[in-house]
Amino acid sequence: MGMKDENTFISTDEPAYKKFISCRESAMQQKETMQIWGEEYKKFITTIDDDIKSEISSIAAHYQRMLLSVRIEWITRYLKIIKLVVNTNDYDDTIQKLKETAKTLNLFLESTYYIDQPFNDERNSYEYGVFHFLEDSSDEEVRPEDLSAEILSSDMDKAEEHFSQLYEIGKEKGVNFQIYKSLAEYITDVDYRNSAIAMWCFAANKPFDVSKFEKACKISSWYISYDEIQSLEVMIVRIYNWKSIGGANVVKEYSRDILNWVEETAQYFSDQKTGEKYGSLVFYHFVSALAWMELYDIELMVLKKLVDLKVQLWEDAQERLKFLSSGGTANVQIYTPVENVFSFDTSAAEWKDNEIDVFFRKIKMKNIPLEYSLVRKKWTKTYPLQTGQEYSADALYAEFSKMVDDFDGEVTLTREDAVALNTKNVRYSDAMIFHFISERNRCISMLFHAEKFGKNLNIT
Repeated sequence: MGMKDENTFISTDEPAYKKFISCRESAMQQKETMQIWGEEYKKFITTIDDDIKSEISSIAAHYQRMLLSVRIEWITRYLKIIKLVVNTNDYDDTIQKLKETAKTLNLFLESTYYIDQPFNDERNSYEYGVFHFLEDSSDEEVRPEDLSAEILSSDMDKAEEHFSQLYEIGKEKGVNFQIYKSLAEYITDVDYRNSAIAMWCFAANKPFDVSKFEKACKISSWYISYDEIQSLEVMIVRIYNWKSIGGANVVKEYSRDILNWVEETAQYFSDQKTGEKYGSLVFYHFVSALAWMELYDIELMVLKKLVDLKVQLWEDAQERLKFLSSGGTANVQIYTPVENVFSFDTSAAEWKDNEIDVFFRKIKMKNIPLEYSLVRKKWTKTYPLQTGQEYSADALYAEFSKMVDDFDGEVTLTREDAVALNTKNVRYSDAMIFHFISERNRCISMLFHAEKFGKNLNIT
């Protein structure tokens, strides 16, 4: 019986195994047949053992012409044969754990582990340019720079030790099926998950340790590389590291490496039965990650390359290509507002028409609300004070409140802290903010702040 013919021996159909067992039982009733059976059965068991060890040795040697998940699936099939032919349940737990590991690795071949891209149910698609880091038990994002490099270094040592154990199993002489019960300890998605986390940690840590980072990338690649092509997450984290080290200009220096990866990955998926579907998904996550990192020039370059390679772009990516091609790479930033503080961006006062247009198109493309103010005009004045003259914020607020009363509710006044999101040294304590709430002026606010400095009163 051909062990690698899925329609016969290694299928999950019970009758195939029952027929095998029945044949063995019949043979045992005839002396001559029993001797022949014994010889053939020994060859059969030895062949299974050799095949399992061959797969284990390939994993231990990081032979990557085949996905690790595929090798794991082959091993589980062999263990099923042993389970039924030898008539034992010793391998049930190992088989189940290995199946779960293979399933996990297949899942992350086309996505990422440490950064998650939200799915928008209403649009029935992923949210382009939006990623979140893993969350801890308190539902807070865990930034890569906040992770323990020491613990993750130990995890990487443990993963390498597991491959060493597999190497020893693979070269063991003689048939000893009992050793296979420990396979799930050495082939585990926990090692992959730890390697993914370690990559991000070492990519962001300062000072950057290239040896630790490359070790984590190497271990992660042992699990989900294909034809020695770097996986999606390894490529994203490398770009994240380049930007972390030297910014967008450093990433541009690696443009050739990025395009080579795109070409190799496109070729790989075009050779697969499900290539169009999964290839498009991989590239969707990839260019979306570039938008998330605000590497708009690189994003445009990759989208144009995907068009050249005839990769099917998703609708969001097609819209993104139009946007970037029409000047959407202008360097305007979108910030996260400070909670419970009036937040604003002072750089907007210098924007030209094109930059204003790009900003709001980015807001639309990311499908997020604008939750902070843009400074459109700034006015400052310094008033000299006479000797002994004091300034009272409370008194001025009272006068402003009387003035606001004259507007019959169309203007309101608050006192609150305010902060500029685009710079570290612009922060106002106890600023007075006029909110225009009529239909005609409802998008306008005016921030007023005054402070005494020496003999002068500085007003903004």
